[in-house]
Amino acid sequence: MIFLTSTMGEDYWADGSFHPKVISNDNNWRNMLKAAIPPMSYGVLVAASPDDFENNDNMCRNMIEAYAMSGIEIEDIRLCDRRTCEQLPDMLKKAGFVILSGGHLPTQN
Repeated sequence: MIFLTSTMGEDYWADGSFHPKVISNDNNWRNMLKAAIPPMSYGVLVAASPDDFENNDNMCRNMIEAYAMSGIEIEDIRLCDRRTCEQLPDMLKKAGFVILSGGHLPTQN
């Protein structure tokens, strides 16, 4: 199953940083994710900005919390950025789902 979206609606901006929230169910999005992601699997988050370690760590942490808040039972989400890119082939072999993070939509158009 492949989903393409600009955002999962998993976080919001407040007080100078992003915070996790329940994943949006607009267009039945959260329900489709629950149905497609194998229970207690782990995912791989491939960062769009491989050298932005602080942002990548925050995004991954928020995503893990948002999945839990949304009732999507996963084991973990493993981050692939410059620090872990050599491990990507092994991560992908074991992954139940993969998230390709985007960049900044307004500047990509």
